[in-house]
Amino acid sequence: MAYDMHGPWEPQTDHHAPLYKRPWEEENYDNYVDYTVQHLLSHGLPPEKLNLGIPLYGQSWTLQTIEIDANPTPPARATGSGSAGSLTKQDGFLGYNEICKFVVSNNWQTISDPDMLNGPYSYSLLPPYTWVGYDDPEMAAYKASYVLEKKLGGAMVWDMSTDDFRASCSSQKNPILTAIAQTLSGTTTTPAAQLTEPSTTSTQTSEFSATAKTNTIKWATVTRYITTTPEPFTKRVRPTQLPNSATSPKSYLSLFATTISLFIVFI
Repeated sequence: MAYDMHGPWEPQTDHHAPLYKRPWEEENYDNYVDYTVQHLLSHGLPPEKLNLGIPLYGQSWTLQTIEIDANPTPPARATGSGSAGSLTKQDGFLGYNEICKFVVSNNWQTISDPDMLNGPYSYSLLPPYTWVGYDDPEMAAYKASYVLEKKLGGAMVWDMSTDDFRASCSSQKNPILTAIAQTLSGTTTTPAAQLTEPSTTSTQTSEFSATAKTNTIKWATVTRYITTTPEPFTKRVRPTQLPNSATSPKSYLSLFATTISLFIVFI
């Protein structure tokens, strides 16, 4: 699980799943994804046994109002957790399917890192001044390329229910899962899905396109345990009565004769 490295339990905003160390962090800082992966590999963990966790949600804060006049670049001062979303209903937590709706419908501002050190963050210009850091399809595809570069076993997500599975604000269903799957399988032919108005279909594309490297790791490796057909289940039913042969007239006569014989013997 390579996420929840930061959250609203801290007094300032930050991305909760940074891939690399950022410029404002100290030299010995180690709370980012690449450090964790390198640490495990350097201590002998086979790379094929390591799956990289990619979040489909964001950690959110409520900004101080003074931060709205300028770009609230992390770490920005905050007053606490961000407001709960209509679907996840948890303070300080927003699913990607909630975030993208806020960006499209509520005019939230979005800032992406051109160096891809971490995913984007979005914030509202109106009260309650929510700030949220998350991975979008572009960043998820970049992390999937990182999986291939490090020859890791694959990727996992938390969780599927917070992707935009209805394409309510994206140009395709499950945009993050699709970006990961296409990159890992080497079938990436189009850039990551873009945000769109819920009632329209967008044909805009992103400048980013993950390059899938030739590698033996395939998406099927990640999903093989899901797609395996289970053994057929045979329902066992306890019989409610004895077989017909045990309840036939002949069986009753035989039982009666045996009883009489035993009675005579005892007499």
